[in-house]
Amino acid sequence: MTKEVKASEAEVELDEIVTEAKKPLVDVDREKYQTVRTASGSKSLNNGDDVANALQGMNVDELYEVATKFLGEDYREKYSNLNIGMQRMNLGNRIRGHVTKLNKTNASELAKVKEGEDAPLQVTGEKQLENAIAPVAEKVAKRVAKDAEDKKVKDAAAAEAAAKAKKEKDAKPKASSTKSEVKKPKAA
Repeated sequence: MTKEVKASEAEVELDEIVTEAKKPLVDVDREKYQTVRTASGSKSLNNGDDVANALQGMNVDELYEVATKFLGEDYREKYSNLNIGMQRMNLGNRIRGHVTKLNKTNASELAKVKEGEDAPLQVTGEKQLENAIAPVAEKVAKRVAKDAEDKKVKDAAAAEAAAKAKKEKDAKPKASSTKSEVKKPKAA
């Protein structure tokens, strides 16, 4: 082969490598996620399962409280180096994993429930999570109601200020749009 052919083949191979490197490592199908609002009001995505729905609306401190009670371990120190979103994601994944583990552990009890036999009330991981969330849920509901009331007051104040500014603007006399020109005497 000639040097030109080798160089051309190397260039094509390099282009293929660059194109491959630009592709995402994991192709995530975002269609299966739900867009929700976090406790701070920003947008977020969740997968819409029972765990995500149960944890929705909690701030990170409330989530740590639930996770500590449900998992039996406090992860604050372990996740303190992560941003709030990653902390929530990791705690949610740990909780989701624990729910799955409980469901597998209690599979025989779940089978009895499905067959109509009597079984303990707390057999599903989801039910145990619900019980761990109960004390925090009341706090979350109060906080959400207070936030909604605060937003209402803030919006009303903003609307009042806007109406006042508009009224003041309308009350000012409008300046003439044509300027009178003053003729300067010509220099001799």
